[in-house]
Amino acid sequence: MAMARLSAIFVALLGSALLSACAGTSAATSANLDASNRLAAAQGSPFRWRAIKINGAERLTVVLADLPSGPTRADVPTRRNVLLLIGDTEATAGRPPPQIADIKILPDHREVWLLAANGHNGIAYIVGLKPSPQGGTDIEVSGARGYYKD
Repeated sequence: MAMARLSAIFVALLGSALLSACAGTSAATSANLDASNRLAAAQGSPFRWRAIKINGAERLTVVLADLPSGPTRADVPTRRNVLLLIGDTEATAGRPPPQIADIKILPDHREVWLLAANGHNGIAYIVGLKPSPQGGTDIEVSGARGYYKD
């Protein structure tokens, strides 16, 4: 949990720095984006920053890194439990029950479960699966994280 809080604080600070960088030149923005994206990759984040034009205005947005799709390592009961955890978060946010559109695999073997969504607004959950010392699988789910889909 402490790591999740640190990551949230980092993302908030990074977002503030990047938004202020947008007011500068495109070269400065590009350098800040590159540095921020290198840091995100080093921290194992599946998300990156990108400047895009929306309705003629350049905006910084979060996008999903280019990751390979693959099957989940979760067996059927574990998959069901992950979906229940995600479903609880989605219900709290007032969204419908989750439907998984894709699963992306991170280099450290965590999985990014992408929900089916309309338009350019994606929702992702990062899922960690580890064998439990008591048997079964320990599940760690973080999200929901919104991102821009092309």
